[in-house]
Amino acid sequence: MTIYQHPAAHWRAPHYIFGIVLTLVAMPFLVIGFVNTPPGRAVFSSLATKLAGREIELSGSFYPRLTDFPSLHISQLSVANAPWSIEPQMASIGEANIAFNGRDLLHGHITIRKLYLKDSSVYLEKNKNGKSNWIFSDKPPAEPSAPMSLGNLYLENSSFDYHDITAETDVSFKGHTEGAAGTDQQLMLTGSGKHLGKDFAFKGQLSTSCLTAKNAPCPVEATVSVGETSVHAKGTVDELPPQTADVALEIKGADLADLYPLIGVALPPSAPYHLKGQLVHTGSEWQFNTFTGTMGQSDLSGTAMWDSAGTRPKLTARLVSKQLRFVDLGALIGIAPQQQMSEEQKQRAAEQAASARVIPDIPLDIGKVSSMDADVEFTGKEVVSQSLPLQDFYLKLTLDDRLMKFSPIRFGTASGNIVVYMSVDARQDPVADHADITFDKLTLAGMLKSADDSFGASPPDGDMGGTLSLSGHGKSLHEMLSDASGVGGIGMEGGDISHLLVKLLSLDVAKSLGFLVAGDEKLPIRCLVADMNVNNGIITAHNLVFDTKDTLITANGGINLENEMLGFQIVPAPKTPTLISLRSPIDIDGTFKKVNVSIEKGPIAERGAIAAGLAVLAPPAALVALFDPGMSKDADCAQLMKSMHEHTSTTARTDDIPKNNK
Repeated sequence: MTIYQHPAAHWRAPHYIFGIVLTLVAMPFLVIGFVNTPPGRAVFSSLATKLAGREIELSGSFYPRLTDFPSLHISQLSVANAPWSIEPQMASIGEANIAFNGRDLLHGHITIRKLYLKDSSVYLEKNKNGKSNWIFSDKPPAEPSAPMSLGNLYLENSSFDYHDITAETDVSFKGHTEGAAGTDQQLMLTGSGKHLGKDFAFKGQLSTSCLTAKNAPCPVEATVSVGETSVHAKGTVDELPPQTADVALEIKGADLADLYPLIGVALPPSAPYHLKGQLVHTGSEWQFNTFTGTMGQSDLSGTAMWDSAGTRPKLTARLVSKQLRFVDLGALIGIAPQQQMSEEQKQRAAEQAASARVIPDIPLDIGKVSSMDADVEFTGKEVVSQSLPLQDFYLKLTLDDRLMKFSPIRFGTASGNIVVYMSVDARQDPVADHADITFDKLTLAGMLKSADDSFGASPPDGDMGGTLSLSGHGKSLHEMLSDASGVGGIGMEGGDISHLLVKLLSLDVAKSLGFLVAGDEKLPIRCLVADMNVNNGIITAHNLVFDTKDTLITANGGINLENEMLGFQIVPAPKTPTLISLRSPIDIDGTFKKVNVSIEKGPIAERGAIAAGLAVLAPPAALVALFDPGMSKDADCAQLMKSMHEHTSTTARTDDIPKNNK
């Protein structure tokens, strides 16, 4: 059956559809037009305030810009701050033009192609509880589905402020754009304030147009300083934040450890440094290539790479110093440098000077150790030291999931080596430490160089060797040594030493004075043995023997590493008759910082009194009281060496103790 329709009905339907479409198209313009009227601004402000939970007021304009779609123009917009903030406003926008990438916007990725701010200020803040004023809800923010990136940025009389109580940070940035429209304009940024409680300053510039096309080299130059640390960079980047970069970098400061809160790389404490090199960034890697400079008064060069890929970022570095001042390594264990100190280092130096202790007590920062892995080699080709006979230095450090290993630390000294293999396991609580130390062919001449210089004696001859093994717990060197337990031994067979040095120890007046008249002579050494126990930070002597052709010197006592006190008694005993001898035990005590050396006055006074009494009765008889028949016997050197090896339970062979020509 056919239903009759009036001919006009065929023409009405398209008219309705056209009206609906026209209304839908016009609606946004009507809404935008309404928003930009006084009643509309009031409605917009009310709705925005309700949605944000914070007062938002629009007193200017709000509309899309069709010339650069999709884009948005906003003027005279203010956003109130969080209720807990002392500042009334979080943002005040004089004029803002924001252009988006339309294709990225359809895929949920907000890409700002251009941001123009004029007469605007933004105040960002974190309070002591860690709350941020840019989070408008008490609910935790959802993770963004995609990052927001920034293309061109134009600033005119605009500023950004950031305040974080817990980080002791209060900085202010101001920016403006230089250059005429259509030219290669430069964005100029300056900043000042406090960061991490230290003075902060920033000055930088970059092109406003070069970031539009990704992967296009963009010239950039910036200088930033925080306290004693300053960095100057000049080169190119591809975007912000950069995925690739190639910049000449100059960095200097009082302590490399100060860089951790700035760049997140945990570097060891150091003396003041000044380094220059090329910083290249690609993907997850930052490489500081062929840098040169100084650390303290030592030269320093090398390469370093920071790789942020993987479970933990990793630092790989190869460092070389052609002439290394040993004192510049002191910062590694917490000793303040001697020159160019920061205020913190000056305070540390003052505390160390006032302290009765010598061993540093600077704790290992477990947070830093947990944040990264490392593989570092450091070579000092020549070591300069006024107090130690050092010749060269080598260190290899690895850090893997809080397990730090030094394998090894090697000191070239006295024509031999002191080699340390050490582990610091921060995966345990308390931190567990272990060290195996080998003394390999240390020359007696090198070890006693300062004594020879002082007495004018001829240099001794012979090599020493031995081992020391320690285990303990502690976050600092002082804590570790205070808790340490282990065994150690060092010794030598054969060689010779200045007759004067030995006779000064035994106070043999006749032969000591004879040296001044007739010259020194070499005294053959039979053996030297120092066999020790270490138990909970207390070192006790197991065997301490120094045996020469005509004198046997023994010692007993110990050292307390916790309170840094020592107490030894050295007893010399001649093997040959001596006409004039005031031989008496020598006491060495006090602390590491103030060592006292004294001669026991009892035996000397007793012999002197007897000599004085005999001198009254018969003057020649007084010499009898000062006569020493020299009844001491040779030490059993072979048995002492065997006992030391058995006691230390080392894998050392007999030839680890050098045998010198007798």
